[in-house]
Amino acid sequence: MVQSEIDRTVFVCGTGRSGTTVTQVALGANEGFANFGELEARFLVEYGGLVDLYRMLGHDYGLERAIESIRLFRKLMREMAVGGLYGDLGIDAHLPDGHYARVVGTFVDRLGGDTPRHRSDDELMALFREFLVEFLDPILGPGQRWVDGTPHTLMRARFLLQLFPGAQFLHVTRDPRAVAASLMRQGWGPDDVVGCGDWLENVYARLATETRYVERAPGAYLQIRFEELCSDVDRTTQRIADFLDEPDLTFSMIEFEVGHVNAWVGEISSEDSRYLTDRFSWVYDWLGYERDLGWWRSHMADWMGQ
Repeated sequence: MVQSEIDRTVFVCGTGRSGTTVTQVALGANEGFANFGELEARFLVEYGGLVDLYRMLGHDYGLERAIESIRLFRKLMREMAVGGLYGDLGIDAHLPDGHYARVVGTFVDRLGGDTPRHRSDDELMALFREFLVEFLDPILGPGQRWVDGTPHTLMRARFLLQLFPGAQFLHVTRDPRAVAASLMRQGWGPDDVVGCGDWLENVYARLATETRYVERAPGAYLQIRFEELCSDVDRTTQRIADFLDEPDLTFSMIEFEVGHVNAWVGEISSEDSRYLTDRFSWVYDWLGYERDLGWWRSHMADWMGQ
């Protein structure tokens, strides 16, 4: 594989709990794309990932910081391997035996191992690209594009566009009330509407900032509403196909359940709905969502009847 084959990586991104996983799995099932199944390549932008190595080995360099950044990167890579956060379904399960550990180890050695040294921005980007080409080689066939569904990649768009000059960001959005309702059902998230509002406020603010940046790159950004992907798969798939310049794209292998996606309409209280629509009025305007619960209930009945 050569660098140009990963330059056009597709990042399926959003707030989290917005449909990114099922969308990237459906996209990755197409012949021209490859992924790690449902797993997220968190080593790019999560805490301890490449984005932190870029800072700590570059313009924020200090030996202690650099050593700590290498420790955190190794820890993150261990967590994503078999036996870590994903249990028996680690990323290395998608790669040949020994490939994961070998490539990660070689990359850390190139950075200086236990005594990493300062690097220029260009040197770091070159090392990161070399690592990615080697790491992804077994899953990418000729002409295939890598798809990653780590939700918050859009929040690091500036970094990722340096690393992947031809990257495209498919921003999967969902009504903020649906996101909040889903968050409250997760063991790791806030369990009340105010806590969800606090969590989402920071996420939406950063997403909006980075969206304004990435929209300036021609052909790099598309927003789709997950509700529309579920209710009108063909039309929304065509929008995605046009965006990615992939005329044979299909999402038919995934069954999108409108009732499940919009179950929040019957679950959320009117009080909580008002709280979220008032707090995130600017988000509703930005993403183009209808605030009225009655509208959602009537349209969900129409969608279910299709």
